[in-house]
Amino acid sequence: LSLSSKISIHHFYDMLERLTDNTGLVPVPNKYKSFCRMVHEWRHLKMLKRASCGNDPSGMLGTASGELTVISPACPEPGVNLPEEW
Repeated sequence: LSLSSKISIHHFYDMLERLTDNTGLVPVPNKYKSFCRMVHEWRHLKMLKRASCGNDPSGMLGTASGELTVISPACPEPGVNLPEEW
């Protein structure tokens, strides 16, 4: 949400509430916490998919700690972008 629409989760949820009932006459049940949880799970699933762990037979539990990290080309790494004697 934050990258594609340039808005926060709160503003997106606010917009959904207004699309449901913009008059404010009918109370809309507050599902903000559930919505935040759903977004959190969606981001995690997308991260697993991008790391090619989505079809792993061992499932999410087979993913080691740090396996989903994105390698930054700007971070110094000996032998790659940093001299060995540094």
